[in-house]
Amino acid sequence: MAETLRVNAVGLRNAGPGFVSLSSSVAEALHRLAVTLDAEGECWGTDEMGVTFAQSYALAAQQVRDAFPVLHDGITEVRAAVLVVADDVDAADERALSRLG
Repeated sequence: MAETLRVNAVGLRNAGPGFVSLSSSVAEALHRLAVTLDAEGECWGTDEMGVTFAQSYALAAQQVRDAFPVLHDGITEVRAAVLVVADDVDAADERALSRLG
């Protein structure tokens, strides 16, 4: 038995602004995080414990800073892909209707 795939193209398009809002929120969160981290500076000591902390902290802080733009771009790409799917569904529907009529 053949399975049917149903897609609500209007619903997909209506989801677009949510992706824009989410990517803007991610960009704003990165900005706030960067400002906060930069304001703290190197607030640990130079003793052995401070140096050990700094090594793992600096790496983790940089990983977070690097991940946010990737997340932002990924959300933007997902939005674009969702809109392409909506367009493709509409085009397939139009082709099917033209074959019938």
